Amino acid sequence: MIRYLKYIFLIFGGIGLLIIGFFCYQNQHDLALVWDYKSKLDYDEVSENCPTAQGNYYYPCFKERFTELTEQSGLTGIGFGLKIAFNFMDDDKATTTVFANENIKNIQYALNYLELNNLAIKNSYKRFFGIKKMYGGYLSSLRDFLDGAEKFSGNLIKGLESEEGIVSIEDEKVRLEVQARYDMISSEYKAEYAKAREFVESEIEKVLAAHED
Repeated sequence: MIRYLKYIFLIFGGIGLLIIGFFCYQNQHDLALVWDYKSKLDYDEVSENCPTAQGNYYYPCFKERFTELTEQSGLTGIGFGLKIAFNFMDDDKATTTVFANENIKNIQYALNYLELNNLAIKNSYKRFFGIKKMYGGYLSSLRDFLDGAEKFSGNLIKGLESEEGIVSIEDEKVRLEVQARYDMISSEYKAEYAKAREFVESEIEKVLAAHED
């Protein structure tokens, strides 16, 4: 029995290694890019090289670097980039003192998350570096990614538009500034999401039509 278990372990272990190897080969461009940017997006690295920051608020500098990553990445790189971004945002939010109170800080960071998600959506469908025969699988992954991005942004927008969101800011000047920022970011979200969704659905139709011929 133990001998059979050993063979089962070797077989499934081998399959696992093949899957990992294929994933790395298929996504070698994005994995190499993320590796290069991992240190650049690290909180300590950004905070030490952000001379314009006030009140330990390093998000603007991080956004510049994250934008560079997304503008070179395929879908896999963007996915890994978002995970790095969320870790950075947790640290940045915990240490910044630039905002007047906790409520304003929470709202501004919700806008930051929405802004980063916009960048991810905007660039998610613009570059495919994998094997051509895997394009159909890529489209399926892209559609799943957009579903998740829509849900994520939708929840943020719901919170921002609730009674506990932007309207709860007591300082009228700050509220109007935040509202203007929200209007711009939410409008961008709707436009970029519509473009990405139109692309993926159109490409899926083309692939299905090609297989029917």
